[in-house]
Amino acid sequence: MRDFMRTYAKRLAGRPVPQNDPSGALVTFEKGDDTRELRRAMGQFATGVTVVTAMSGDTPVGVTANSFTSVSLEPPLVLFCLGKSLGCVEAFETTEHFVINLLRSDQQAISNRFATKGIDRFQGTPWCLSQDNVPVIEGALASIECSKNAQFDGGDHTIFIGKVKRAQYVPGHDPLLYFGGDYRQINQA
Repeated sequence: MRDFMRTYAKRLAGRPVPQNDPSGALVTFEKGDDTRELRRAMGQFATGVTVVTAMSGDTPVGVTANSFTSVSLEPPLVLFCLGKSLGCVEAFETTEHFVINLLRSDQQAISNRFATKGIDRFQGTPWCLSQDNVPVIEGALASIECSKNAQFDGGDHTIFIGKVKRAQYVPGHDPLLYFGGDYRQINQA
């Protein structure tokens, strides 16, 4: 695969970047441009939707996030990012444990609730406490319980790395997806 990519890159070297494709005009972003175009470009990557949860003292905190990925199986590590302007980011910066709840396709209302400011996000959401006293969204497609392994500055976001302690999932359900600024469904053929 690596040799193929090198050969492909050499073939493309010096060629002009296409200005459009058969489906419409090519939109570009360059450093210094309006960041809305960069946000739209990043939105072309379909992601699953998660709610990350933690405890701040005795108070449960959580927020919708789609910047999540598996990092390593050995040791088992995952990563998520939160905007530094979020009111709950400090709780995640100071906690030792958190849970990443991967939402099912029928949990869009939960995603919306945890993305809304100024409300009790847990009210009306079925949840329980993990072994480490962290909120787990009941009925989620999967829940990944972690201890914090590291956190890093990532520009206007904080990057959190978690070491997986436990994971549970319910097979046979579709994930809640986000693409191009909207929720999406898997189209089964």
